[in-house]
Amino acid sequence: MDIRLKLIPIFYLIIFFSIGALAEQNAVGGMPNINTNVVGPNIGNNPSAFGNQNIIQSNQTIIQNTTNSNLKTNYEKLNKEYRQQENLSEEFEEKEGKEKKKRGNILNTVNLKKSNLEKEYDNRIKGLKVNVRQFGYEFFYGRPVVNTNVPVPKDYVVGIGDKLVAYISNPNISLNLPSVMKLTVNRNGEIYIPNIGTFYVVGAKLSEVEDLLTSAIGSPVSVSLSRLRSFTVYVSGEVYRPGAVKVSNLNTVLDALMLAGGVRKSGSLRNIILTRITGEKIKIDLYKLLVFGKPINIRLRDGDVILVKPIGKTVAIIGKVKRPAIYEIKGGETINDIINLAGGLLPSAYKYKVILQKYSEHKFTVIETGKLDDEVFINQRVNSGDIIEIKSVINAPLNSIEIKGY
Repeated sequence: MDIRLKLIPIFYLIIFFSIGALAEQNAVGGMPNINTNVVGPNIGNNPSAFGNQNIIQSNQTIIQNTTNSNLKTNYEKLNKEYRQQENLSEEFEEKEGKEKKKRGNILNTVNLKKSNLEKEYDNRIKGLKVNVRQFGYEFFYGRPVVNTNVPVPKDYVVGIGDKLVAYISNPNISLNLPSVMKLTVNRNGEIYIPNIGTFYVVGAKLSEVEDLLTSAIGSPVSVSLSRLRSFTVYVSGEVYRPGAVKVSNLNTVLDALMLAGGVRKSGSLRNIILTRITGEKIKIDLYKLLVFGKPINIRLRDGDVILVKPIGKTVAIIGKVKRPAIYEIKGGETINDIINLAGGLLPSAYKYKVILQKYSEHKFTVIETGKLDDEVFINQRVNSGDIIEIKSVINAPLNSIEIKGY
């Protein structure tokens, strides 16, 4: 038998395995090189061997077409998946934006919603067709913005992890010190200066660190911060988001309250307690800021805890005052004090008619009337739940007549 006839099955087996290898290579993105000269005695160069060259070329064309088709299918599939992922990403971002806006709207809605205290006062004055709101809580409406891009004052208290920069005016040559040194406060609360030693600086102000280094180096030294360290303080009590907030030494108590969502209407604005890690307690009255415009620049320290206590005693004032509202009182305030809290009287206030509505021994209400020029009346103390109404003058001139018609 002709040896060429014996090699035909081997030839087809090689073709079969070549197609399989090509398919596998295509699945992983590769494309093998096809050798048209099949190993065998003169088969690759013999055109009479059953047209094997034509068969190989035909199979090459089929494989190439199949590969191109598979590549095109894979590309379309990947492109489709990419577009889907892109759409999903856009949908996620849009959804996340809507969720943030929704959370902000919910918080504002909660803030604008009437509290039980406001409803109670409204029920008592509903015949007068007026509404009264709690004073001061709108201060926390909106999104909190904490600005850290402010100059660091010289009374900044240095803490562990602070990055300091010391500028030496006339460095001592014998000490071999550079004119600018970067110093880090280590875990022991110390900074190290070569050829001089270590200095304990935690708890000291920047100005005190300057004096310390100036004395040690023998040359004027200016110290500033290269980077603010952040730490955690805890806000608890009547706030919208109690828990831990991250702040820096430049942040104040107000910043922490803003980051905690603000004070609830069930919380006190006049009895906020800041407790230091040393056990020191600082009482904060926000009315100093809200009513009298006095700054509250109590800077935060590591380990601080802020407690917003429940709201205390309240008094409402309505009628002809500049800022009718429900005010929180500490106790001992008079009618005149509440008028001052409300910003004073309007020009239309009627001095001869002031109405005081109060509870008597938690049993019934008592109505008292008085005059603004009656010292005894306006200097009497108010109690929790009292309502002060300042009446209006008659809105008609008493020394005139009106003529109408032709």
